[in-house]
Amino acid sequence: MEYRDILAAHLTEDQRVKNEPASRLSIFSDPEYEVSILIYPGIPEQSSQSADLIAILVKYKEEGLRILAKLGSCEEGAVHDHKYIEKVVVPRLEAEGKGPLHFVRDVKKWCRIPLSERDQINLINAGLSIH
Repeated sequence: MEYRDILAAHLTEDQRVKNEPASRLSIFSDPEYEVSILIYPGIPEQSSQSADLIAILVKYKEEGLRILAKLGSCEEGAVHDHKYIEKVVVPRLEAEGKGPLHFVRDVKKWCRIPLSERDQINLINAGLSIH
């Protein structure tokens, strides 16, 4: 299947996402969705984008849609690889009460894309609000 790629508005001017991610970790996958956390290397020459970028990629398999959104920046001096994602990023998200299905919902909201009927059913069945 060919996917339509969408960048959340806050990433449209970010030069870091024009490069390949330095690290990627799939944190959730089922027949309908895949959620991955990616780290893009910083650009030292650009002070506003010198830190490594942490992003979330949600793939909506049935819709043929992939949405990339910013989660934050990495701490200075750490090695930003899949172990960093596993040991730092994922626990931080869990501490904030955010799981993969939160991002299935949220990235569409951030991009002003309505949730599909299937999304709504899956989110309600998972006990999440769809509003």
